Amino acid sequence: MSREFIGYGVAGAPGPYDKGLVMFDDLEASDLWVAAGNAGDYAAARSTLSVFRGAYGLKLDTRVTNPADGDWVSAQRIIPFPYRDKLWFRCRWRPWEVAKISNVEFRLDLYDGAKQRRAALRYVPATPAFQYLNTLGGWSSLAALAITLLNSSWTQLDWCINLTLNQYVCAYLNGKYADLSAIGYYEVAVEAARKIEVKVLVTNVGANSARADFDDIYIGEHVII
Repeated sequence: MSREFIGYGVAGAPGPYDKGLVMFDDLEASDLWVAAGNAGDYAAARSTLSVFRGAYGLKLDTRVTNPADGDWVSAQRIIPFPYRDKLWFRCRWRPWEVAKISNVEFRLDLYDGAKQRRAALRYVPATPAFQYLNTLGGWSSLAALAITLLNSSWTQLDWCINLTLNQYVCAYLNGKYADLSAIGYYEVAVEAARKIEVKVLVTNVGANSARADFDDIYIGEHVII
């Protein structure tokens, strides 16, 4: 495990992280992510060509054969619902060819034993825009994170949610900050399950195969002192 990345017991820019690790996947061990896509020969698996650090990263690539506008691919892991108050989702990722991507989404489906709620952020390169999923299930833009990303350039995303208040807290993209405090996330349905579904998703634009890579995916507690 990369202590350099997760800030294990170390004060970083967003604040000090304690040892409340929920999940960390550096993609080195095995394929623990469940792949899905809308059609054809999409790819969502470990790859030696998708690495920030170590030998493997996670490659998401929409279908190559007869691609069509709106193709998508995702990878998902299910983790237990933690007792913690605030959670950070942190990862490093890169768009392979920005012009072929409609959006890259980072999603947490939160099942607390009573309801399913969804917290999500996405990058839309055409604008460019960085957006959060709002309480109505639509997307609202964060002007502070409207950063132009380059082809095959690694990016760091850090964002925090409050499981007690069912609200976002904040987000960082390549060190730029956006305040999301007091913004609730989307309520999907009444649901008795208690778990968190962690998902990354890539959607293409036009008749292109779109790709993004991910590495060092961390979910853990954030403690303010």
